[in-house]
Amino acid sequence: MGLPVVVAIGTTAPSASLGLSRDLAIGPQLLVEVRPVVAAVTAQGAAGVHAVYPQPQEAIAAQVAAALEDGKAKAIHIGLLPEPELVEAVGTALADVEVPRVVDPVLAASTGEAFLHGAGIDTLRRVLIPGSILTPNVPEAVALTGQSIISAEEMHRAAQALRTAGAQAVLLKGGHLPAGPIADLLSSIDGDQILPMPRLPGVERVRGSGDALAAALAAGLASGLTLSQAARRAQRFVHFQVLKPEAERCDYDAATDAAVARWCQGYALLQQVLPARAVPQVASNLAYLFERRAGEQAVLGLAGRLTIAGEDIATSGTLELEGPHHTGKLIRVLHELDPRACCVLNLRFNERALATGKSLGLAVEGFDRSDQPAGAPSTMEWGTRSVIARTGVAPDIIYDHGAQGKEPMLRIIGADPVAVARIAGRIFGGRES
Repeated sequence: MGLPVVVAIGTTAPSASLGLSRDLAIGPQLLVEVRPVVAAVTAQGAAGVHAVYPQPQEAIAAQVAAALEDGKAKAIHIGLLPEPELVEAVGTALADVEVPRVVDPVLAASTGEAFLHGAGIDTLRRVLIPGSILTPNVPEAVALTGQSIISAEEMHRAAQALRTAGAQAVLLKGGHLPAGPIADLLSSIDGDQILPMPRLPGVERVRGSGDALAAALAAGLASGLTLSQAARRAQRFVHFQVLKPEAERCDYDAATDAAVARWCQGYALLQQVLPARAVPQVASNLAYLFERRAGEQAVLGLAGRLTIAGEDIATSGTLELEGPHHTGKLIRVLHELDPRACCVLNLRFNERALATGKSLGLAVEGFDRSDQPAGAPSTMEWGTRSVIARTGVAPDIIYDHGAQGKEPMLRIIGADPVAVARIAGRIFGGRES
């Protein structure tokens, strides 16, 4: 089935943090395939915007049609459209498309140059606001509504005005309000939600954070998250991955890049072969331990879970170093006992899957939670150590029948995410079973 698809419509710029470059960078981190549609080429840098080269309407229409033709797009992200004619062209190309649409109404560059004003803003309001999920910052919301916004109460009024104008929902970013914690506002048919986040010093110098928020929101919707879930994950992603680059989770060296690529390959394979019924009630996670530097190991996985979206599996949470908690601890114990074990995936207990694994010659071992002695470490650590004490090596599958308040579970162990995904597909018999 592959990764969920987001069609990103916007501009290119000679910067990794702006426009479609940001979409393409975020795609692998949030586990979506990004299909870029170039509406304009811009020449902009730290000194400002030097030139804008819009694409012909027929070129935009052809790109949109090609990106959508296989029917796999799950969300659309529309970023900077620096001329009214481009807004009209994109609106025309998407006239009959019924896919969730996130619109970041970029009106000016962060260096101050205006892209849309006057009639251009009217065009944006008329063509792209109806039916869209908007992600304006405060100055953009002021321009679109004509209302002053200097307080949280005025944010609510502006968001309501945008919804009255036809927006399906509004994620109004509060970073431009006076000092204090940042409070973004999500306004939808379900009501208004305040999304607080600590304010970081010096972030006014960071470019492209608005691009990142909208791109991450579209990725969440494409992955099957609710609007509220996608908004919270997008906000958290921007905080840690964009506005706090000094954090450990942002230090993506070459070894981490390779690990991210392998994890994504494993996840894409799981989407193809793993039926949704294999995901337990507590959800799943895929934890991958790798050597980041000489003598330093790291665990890559979701700061969240693998969940169910209809008949498919989806992600809730971002892909991060030390992201997985329980499976992260488990893979470290497994690797300590058997260095070949570098990846683990927890799934719903299934007798048929276990029997299939045994018939395929896989090593299958279990433990009984009731045998855990008093004072032993966590059940998973104790159970894992007891199994490998018997076998001498990590098996392919470790299972347990659960206990009161504990769901029965099986855990697939392998050398990397692709190896684990292959075992999962073999024992669960594929998505058609």
